[in-house]
This record gives sequence, structure tokens and C-alpha cells, in this order.
Amino acid sequence: MRKEEEQGMRALHAMGHILMGGLIALAACIVFLLFASLGVSAGWLKEGLMGQLTVASCVVGTLIGGLTAVGRHRSRGLLVGVAVGVCLFLMLLTIGYLWYGSVGLEQGGAAVLIACLCGGALAGLMGGSRGGKGKRGNRKRKAHFSR
Repeated sequence: MRKEEEQGMRALHAMGHILMGGLIALAACIVFLLFASLGVSAGWLKEGLMGQLTVASCVVGTLIGGLTAVGRHRSRGLLVGVAVGVCLFLMLLTIGYLWYGSVGLEQGGAAVLIACLCGGALAGLMGGSRGGKGKRGNRKRKAHFSR
């Protein structure tokens, strides 16, 4: 296989991992919001907290999806995590446009964007590569004294 084909395959795999992480993030976000709405319905949470719970669901969902994508891709963790955050934001933006017919970043969309990016960056930092030492570099070496 030529070098260009190999690079193309790596890019294709990275995009697949990012998209899969975005879908997992969307599912986690919906599940978090489901439990939050159950908490509001039961009276455990106040209804005025829904804005904060929406932002928290974006952070938690992107963190879960980003960790999944970074765990699968293994290189450039921060970039993959932030890309999952962008992917989730674009999916939420598309769903909002299809559902409501308009897109308004001034109605809390900027907070959702920042939450998605922060959750993805956190996932990239938590699940990224461990450095260039490899297996042998983590072991402590015995001190050798020469006489």
C-alpha cells in the first residue's frame, strides 16, 4: 500500500471514530436530559435549573463520546476530543433547526458550544496518548554503583 493511501485510510478511520463519538455523545446527552426531566417531574430539581442542566448534559455527553473516540483513535487525543464536541454541537444545531425552524446562538447556543468544546477537550486530555516513553520508559531503573 502506498503512503498516500495509508494516510487516507488513517484520516477515514479518524473521521469514523469522531462521528461514532458524536453519536455516543448525543445518546449520552439525551439520557442525561431524560434523567434530569424525571428529576424535575418528581420535584427533586427545580424547573429553573433546566438551562444549567442542558449545559451540563452537553459537557457529560461530549466527555463520554470523546473518551470513546479518543480511546479508539489513540493519537491526537485533544484534536479528536474537540472534533467530537464540534460534531455534537452541529448535530444539536441541526436537530434544533429541524425542530424549531430557526437557529439562534443568542438563546443559549453559545453556552452549548462552549460546553461541547470543553467536554471534548477534557476527554482529549484525559484519554490522550501517554507520551513517548512506551512500555519500558515507565519502569524505575535500579541504581548501579560502580567502585
